[in-house]
Amino acid sequence: MNPTPTVNTGYDPIEKLSALLTPAQVFKFVQQAVPELKLAHASLQHSLINQQWADASKQAHRLKSTISLLSVDSLVHNLDLIESADSTAVESSDFRELVASQCQQLVDSLESYLNNKPD
Repeated sequence: MNPTPTVNTGYDPIEKLSALLTPAQVFKFVQQAVPELKLAHASLQHSLINQQWADASKQAHRLKSTISLLSVDSLVHNLDLIESADSTAVESSDFRELVASQCQQLVDSLESYLNNKPD
């Protein structure tokens, strides 16, 4: 039986960070995280599309460190599936599209935060 991917719950990724960091620290973290997340996601998608499971596993592991801080549990779960290097769990185009959508939602949310920086 294949592990089941999970979908995004709509959790605000800034909420947990705001409880741990000052507003200035949160802003700086997000400002640095967005370009890194975009690059890492593109690299991960490339590896998944080309069925480079070992590379995808390493990239998923790297992505998880930042995404875990943002408490996006459904995306972390799906990155766990990729990291496990179980190609049967992650080889479908539906799974790749789900992960791409989750990553894009996260980036959009973070960019929205940056564009509407609280005072």
